[in-house]
Amino acid sequence: HGDLGWIYSRLGRGHDALEQGKLAIKLSPIDKDALVAQQSLIRMTQIQVQLGQFDDALAGLDRLLAMPAGLYVSVPLLKLDPAWDPIRHDPRFQALLKKYAGATLSASSPLVEQGTKP
Repeated sequence: HGDLGWIYSRLGRGHDALEQGKLAIKLSPIDKDALVAQQSLIRMTQIQVQLGQFDDALAGLDRLLAMPAGLYVSVPLLKLDPAWDPIRHDPRFQALLKKYAGATLSASSPLVEQGTKP
């Protein structure tokens, strides 16, 4: 549903895009499936950026960067992914990059313990 919402946003179907993004989040709440929920939240923020809803998107990015979602969203990924181009020069986006620039996986992270490279 999140990917369908992204497609709708790129086609200019804003209402449909938001509905699909919300449905993706509803179907995979963070307390039930953290990995899928993070993907849904990221996709929703990308939809919001595409539709010009920068306040909501930036709030969503702040939430995502505060949780261990480094495989899906991180400062380096935000700097490179063209999905974020519409807000790349927004001072609030730049502030988020600075705020979370030092965030890395700790040695006690489950990914590090399992030998998975971030």
